[in-house]
Amino acid sequence: MKKILIVSVFIVSILSVGLLIKTKSVNAPAEIPVVVNNIKPIQLCFLQKTKTTSGLYDIAWLKMNLMNEKVDGEFNYIPAEKDKKVGAFEGIVGPVNKITMSRTADVWWNSMAEGMQNKEQLRINFGEGNAYAGFGEMVDHGDGTYVYKDISKIVYGPLMTDVDCSNLSELVKVPPPAIK
Repeated sequence: MKKILIVSVFIVSILSVGLLIKTKSVNAPAEIPVVVNNIKPIQLCFLQKTKTTSGLYDIAWLKMNLMNEKVDGEFNYIPAEKDKKVGAFEGIVGPVNKITMSRTADVWWNSMAEGMQNKEQLRINFGEGNAYAGFGEMVDHGDGTYVYKDISKIVYGPLMTDVDCSNLSELVKVPPPAIK
């Protein structure tokens, strides 16, 4: 009789533990998935507009949409007495450089210059209210895209300062040259 009692207590204990575990898992709150696809991009705009000695303007402007490590936007370089180079880009942004407090965007720029469209690598340094586009000798990557020949020889400029994106189109406008 003692054996039957011990076995019965053992079976009831196992059933109780099983029922307790099942009850806990049924009543446990469901995990709430975190939605990260609804990230609102951060829009940054930069402008450089300099009047030349001839009364014309050199203009460079940049509009960037940052979404974590991804970036897209437009870069337009319009020197007063040379051919302009304009177009949209997309790529990635590196982390903040703790020394310079800036970031570097490495993008593919679909540029239009002298009536020709090219896809080329473009590096953009930005931070602390300024942005610079990287220029340097380019070579054909072999697939019709152009990359920097030597990334260590990139020259950054012109210096563009941050502006309110809602005013960018007004700020880019150039007054007509004065008639002499």
